Amino acid sequence: MRRLSLGSIQKKEKDMNNDVLYDIETLQTIDIPIVAQILVDSFETNPCYSLIFRSKEKRRDGLFWLFKTNLFLLNNRQSSTYIVRLKSTGDIIGTYSFVPPNGVKTRFADYSAIGITKFIRQFGFNSLYRILRLDNLNKRTLNKAMQCSTYWYVSMVVIKKEFRGTGIGSYAIRHCLQNFKDSCPDVTIIGLTTQLPENVIFYSKSGFEQINEGKIPFFKDSYYNYSLKYQIKDNEKFE
Repeated sequence: MRRLSLGSIQKKEKDMNNDVLYDIETLQTIDIPIVAQILVDSFETNPCYSLIFRSKEKRRDGLFWLFKTNLFLLNNRQSSTYIVRLKSTGDIIGTYSFVPPNGVKTRFADYSAIGITKFIRQFGFNSLYRILRLDNLNKRTLNKAMQCSTYWYVSMVVIKKEFRGTGIGSYAIRHCLQNFKDSCPDVTIIGLTTQLPENVIFYSKSGFEQINEGKIPFFKDSYYNYSLKYQIKDNEKFE
């Protein structure tokens, strides 16, 4: 099957309005390993995640378990993750997740299915504790910056490196915001966190407002974090 080059995508994106070259679909179980690998490739050098898995030799395997587990828990009982798929090849080239204000409902059986015992044997209990601690820190930091707890949370937003700069990421964010507006008219606030300044620039261009930044202590280390917010207006359209 013919593969589109980066240049051809950029050119066609400028020439086309409604007939885009990719689809945004809900994540299917069969695609979880592929999406988890895309997330690993993107977040492997993120300073935040390097504090969880200190060993570089085990980091990719540990992150793969973490993202695969998150994707399973987020989507096992409802659809929270979306993928960007090229129409020409069927390749998945991006993803994002959309978490409701009270989180995603899970059951004890869900946690039994993700293999926590095996993870502890391979990576140690300390790594699991750091995962839980980091998640709690990010939530508390964002809640404080947002000055509320009733907002939707956008996470794990990634476009594969070779497709960045083509407008696909902006299209995915617009789709995310429109989907949110259509399905959740009662909640108009969206929040997210990032550890990379280039991501702040990207989200700011999409209309997000930076509301907080600074170092967050994490055991004997720290990481730099940015919090951003989007307030949806009544008649706003994302085209």
